[in-house]
Amino acid sequence: MLSQSSAVRPQPLRVLVVDDDELDRFVIRRSFNALDEPVELIEVSDPREAVDAIQTHDPDVTLLDIQMPGMNGFEVLQALEKADQASLAQHTVMMLSSSTRQEDRERAISLGATEYRTKPSTLNDYIRLAEDIHTAYFLNE
Repeated sequence: MLSQSSAVRPQPLRVLVVDDDELDRFVIRRSFNALDEPVELIEVSDPREAVDAIQTHDPDVTLLDIQMPGMNGFEVLQALEKADQASLAQHTVMMLSSSTRQEDRERAISLGATEYRTKPSTLNDYIRLAEDIHTAYFLNE
């Protein structure tokens, strides 16, 4: 369904990463930087800043960790819904977690996450995730 030439992209993919773990953010940053495509990364380490970051930066995709201090990813989804009923409908929110529990997956989707993925275990797996996100975004544009 990609209707425009990949050489004629009006702007880079804008990705918001909400994760308290510096190493996870570093690996995600490195994965997107490995793509041969322009990507704008916005990083938030404090989940309490996530809603403001979404409203301020209007990301195309938000990668949201579940297990974070002060406010978990489920609570971020709830706060986003309270802040603006249309926010979740307008944004793609992918939950990334080390949890493989089916109830976590179901809860995330029921709270408005577009997708739930277990965090990759290698840099190559993170790069594949970044490629998948980039491809899916431009196919659906």
